[in-house]
Amino acid sequence: MPELPAWPCSPGEVEVDIPIAALPKDTAVRAFARVQGDARVVSLESEPPGNPVAAAPPGSGAGIELPGNARRLELRLRVDGPAALDLYELRGAPGAAG
Repeated sequence: MPELPAWPCSPGEVEVDIPIAALPKDTAVRAFARVQGDARVVSLESEPPGNPVAAAPPGSGAGIELPGNARRLELRLRVDGPAALDLYELRGAPGAAG
């Protein structure tokens, strides 16, 4: 496994704001955040609020289904040492299981 990066805020909390471009019509977009190393996801939210993914795919970390008018994603992490963040999205039919 490659060496994990050190975070300048460690130990501590970090907030990451990600702007969201217009989402495609008739497509559900689910965003997921996962970490490796000495960190954990404290919260993953959108503006306006989305719906937490109740049954996220194995190994996916925290997840949220974005509303069609989402403008930004807000991620809070607790970092206590070297860690890597992976933020990604899955797209599918509206109402499909997360």
